[in-house]
Amino acid sequence: MDDVENLLKEIQEDKNIVNTKFSSSFLDNVSEVYEKHGFGVTKVFLLEKQKRGKLKEQARALLNVLNKLERYPRIKSDRKIVRLIIKVLEALTPQRRR
Repeated sequence: MDDVENLLKEIQEDKNIVNTKFSSSFLDNVSEVYEKHGFGVTKVFLLEKQKRGKLKEQARALLNVLNKLERYPRIKSDRKIVRLIIKVLEALTPQRRR
């Protein structure tokens, strides 16, 4: 397995992530922030979004994804790959897989 497969497997095994119902527009916003500004700014963006009731759960789950990303420096540094991973999160949730 390559790093992307390992990361996706970790994400799929994390109930806090897969049980989160993601909004495609929020995932688009987060993926765009990551691609344009990188890891640190995205983390700050999500920390701020945790203060909002509607986005709190999604932001928390995405921060968990970022924490997993830290174990994969090659992926973390490739902003386009991370953007794709963030965008597929919606497809990994049980509500979307049916």
